[in-house]
Amino acid sequence: RLCHGRPFSSPSEPKVNISLLSGFLGSGKTTLLSELLQNKGGLRVGVVVNDVAQVNIDAKLIRERSSSGIRTKSGEGVDFVELENGCACCNASDELMACIMQLQEMSKARNSRFDRIVIEMSGVGEPKNIRREFQEALRDGHPIFDEAQLSTMITVVDSPHFFDLYSARNDVADREELIGGEERAVERYDDMASIEVERKVVDLLVEQVECADHIVLNK
Repeated sequence: RLCHGRPFSSPSEPKVNISLLSGFLGSGKTTLLSELLQNKGGLRVGVVVNDVAQVNIDAKLIRERSSSGIRTKSGEGVDFVELENGCACCNASDELMACIMQLQEMSKARNSRFDRIVIEMSGVGEPKNIRREFQEALRDGHPIFDEAQLSTMITVVDSPHFFDLYSARNDVADREELIGGEERAVERYDDMASIEVERKVVDLLVEQVECADHIVLNK
């Protein structure tokens, strides 16, 4: 049985489970994450986010910056690490692994393990690519997997607008009102020919749903 904020002990200690939270922009991922952190029932949670300022929690957070330059914040029973590039995606996989490692170092410094690590992806993040990056890093023996494992992929669906978006013929990069100006040039690469191709909104929506272990229907 896992105990809350349990100290480090033997190498046989169960690994910390990592949950990947995805969903199109406006689906309610950040709201769900805020609710989770406000009702975590004493569990100690590590979180990787794009912008911690958007996560509305009551706990007073202390901003810090690690020796490696990674931005962190800490509160009661929760530690945040912010992605410098503002996106958990395949192009930032090295940074994502570094953020998870930073959380592990923060928990070791307190001698108190996390009960769960949650990664909030950007609205245009591709969970299939992130899962593949985790699998490849595991095969390569990345040290974060000595203590953690990807266990759950959760997708939040904006129920009232899902079928409108599903029926759209637009590319993700065409939807500035959805992806924002900073992410205007969203692109992906063809897995077979490494050719830059455009990503359709419907393709991204389908991928986010198909990759999920759990689907949360919002609104």
